Amino acid sequence: MKQNNEKMEYGRRFWLPILIILAVVPLITMVHMYDNGMSKEAWAASSGETADFFLYYKSRIIMILGLIVAILLGYRLMKGDYGTFQKKNAWIPLIPVGVYAIFSLVSALCAVHVEDAFWGGYEQFEGILVLLVYIVCFLLVYGYIQKEEIVSFLMNGLIIGSLIVGILGVFQTFKIDWIQSGWAKTLLTPELAGMGDFNIKLNFEEGMAYSTLHNPNYVGSYVAIALPLTVMLAVSAKNITFKILAGISSICQLVMLYGSQSLTGALGLVGAGVAAIVFLFPYGKRHKFVSAGIVAGFAAVFIICLVAKPGILDRFLQSDGDKTVYSIQSIVTKKNSFEIETGSGETIVGTFSSPDSIDSFQLANSKGEKLAYQRENNGVITITEKGYERIQFARSAVMLGKDNDSRMDSLQIRADGKTWELVKKDGKLRYYNAIGRLDKLRKIDSVGFENNYDFATKRGYIWSRTFPMLTSTIFFGIGRDNFVYEFPNDDYVGKINSSFDGQIITKPHNMYLQIWTQDGMLACLALIALYIMLAVFTFRNCLHSKKKSWIQKMSMAILCSAT
Repeated sequence: MKQNNEKMEYGRRFWLPILIILAVVPLITMVHMYDNGMSKEAWAASSGETADFFLYYKSRIIMILGLIVAILLGYRLMKGDYGTFQKKNAWIPLIPVGVYAIFSLVSALCAVHVEDAFWGGYEQFEGILVLLVYIVCFLLVYGYIQKEEIVSFLMNGLIIGSLIVGILGVFQTFKIDWIQSGWAKTLLTPELAGMGDFNIKLNFEEGMAYSTLHNPNYVGSYVAIALPLTVMLAVSAKNITFKILAGISSICQLVMLYGSQSLTGALGLVGAGVAAIVFLFPYGKRHKFVSAGIVAGFAAVFIICLVAKPGILDRFLQSDGDKTVYSIQSIVTKKNSFEIETGSGETIVGTFSSPDSIDSFQLANSKGEKLAYQRENNGVITITEKGYERIQFARSAVMLGKDNDSRMDSLQIRADGKTWELVKKDGKLRYYNAIGRLDKLRKIDSVGFENNYDFATKRGYIWSRTFPMLTSTIFFGIGRDNFVYEFPNDDYVGKINSSFDGQIITKPHNMYLQIWTQDGMLACLALIALYIMLAVFTFRNCLHSKKKSWIQKMSMAILCSAT
C-alpha cells in the first residue's frame, strides 16, 4: 500500500507543470515596461514605451513551464514509454496538430516582425513559442493521462484557481477592486521600484469585472472554458470539499461574467449549453421534472439579469435594427487635394489654390463641377447641394512638435459630430491624427457589414477590415501577433465613425479569424478538424452510455468547454 501511495505521489509531481498552467498562470498579474516597437508607425505613439500589466509575465512563465513539459515528454519517449500513442488509430489526432504547428511556425518565420511572431507583441504576447507550449502540453496530456486520479488532481487545481479568479471578479463587479488598491501596488509593480511614484490605473469602468485576465472579453473566454468544468465538478466531484468549492467557483464566475458584460463569454456559454443539452437529452427524457426545473432555473437567471441591468442586450448588439449611414465614408489625401466619399455615394473633390496654405480651396464633384456652398459668419462652410449638406469645412489649428509647442493652421472637416483635421507641411497635405502625428488618408479595403459596423459591440467594423486579409493568408499567415501591423490602423475615417479613434486594433475579436490571418487558413482548418475529432470521440464514448463513469462526465464537460 505504501508503495502505491508513493507511486501516485510521484505521478502527481510529474503533472505539476500542467497544474500550474491551469490554475496559477491565469492569476499572474505584474507590471512590465517595454518598447512596443511601433513608434515608427504614424498611427502609434512616437514613444514606444508601454506598460503591460497582465500578459507579459504570463507568457514567460508559460514558456518556462513549456520547456519543463517538453523535457518530461522527451524523457518518457526516450525511455520507450509511448503511452496511448502506440494504440490503434491514436496517431490520427496528431495529423491536425502537426499541420497546425508547421503552418504556424512557417508563418512566424516569414513574418515581417519576426520577434513579435516568436516572443509575442503588443497587448498579445501569444507568439509561436507560447503556441508550441500549448501543443507540447496537449501531446503530454493526450499521450499519458490514463488514471482518473490524475484528472481529478488537475481539476481540483482548476477549482482553486478559478475560485480565486472568480472572487476577484465578483468584488470588481461590486466596485471593490483589490488589484488597483494601495496595498497591491508594491506586490504588482516590482519593476518600478525606485522609479518614483506609480499609480495602478486601468481603463475599466467602475463595476466592470476583468479579474486578472487583461480585459472583460478575456473574462468571458475564461468563464466559457472553466464554468462547464466547475459545474460538472460541483455535481460529480468525489471530495465534498472540492464539490462545495466548485459550486462557489461556478457562482462567482457567473457573477463575474455578468460584471464583464462579455459577448464572447455569453456566446461561449450558449455553445456549451447546446452541447450539454445534446448529452443530457437521454437523461432529460427519463427525468422530465428535473429537466424542467433546470430550464426554469436558467430562464430565471436570464430574467434577473435583464431586470437588474436592462441595457445589457444593447451592449451586445449596439444596434436598434436600423442601418447606420455615415455622412463621410472615406477621405483620401493627395499632394494638394483631398477626395471625400459620402454616405449617399457622392464624391467631393477639394483642391487648394496654394501648395503651402489651407486658406483657399475649391469644392467640386467627381465630374469637376463646382459645388454650391454657403459661408456662415463664423467662417464655417456648408455645402448646400442635396446629398452633401451634412458636411462642413472650417478653419482651425493644431499643435505639432515633440512638446506640442508648434501651432499650425488646419482645415477641419466636420460631419455627424465628428471632425478630421488636414494640415499642410513641407508642401504636402496630411491628416493630423488623435495622437498628434501626421499621416496620409487613403482608401481602405473592406468587405461586408456595410452600414452595420456597430454589429456585436462594433465587431462589424473590425471584421469588415479583416475579411480582405483572408485571401492572402490561405497557406501561410502574417505571423502570430502581427495582426496589429496588417490591420489598417490608419483607417482614420472608419475608426472615428466607429468610435475607435485613438485606439490600436490588435486582434479581430474572433479566434478563427485571428488564427486564419496570423497562421493561415490551413492552420485554422487543422484546429477545427481537431475540435471535430474531439466531438466525435466524446459522443462515441459517452453519449449512449446509460450509466456514465466520472471520467466520461468530465469528458463531456471538456467538450462543452471547447465548444
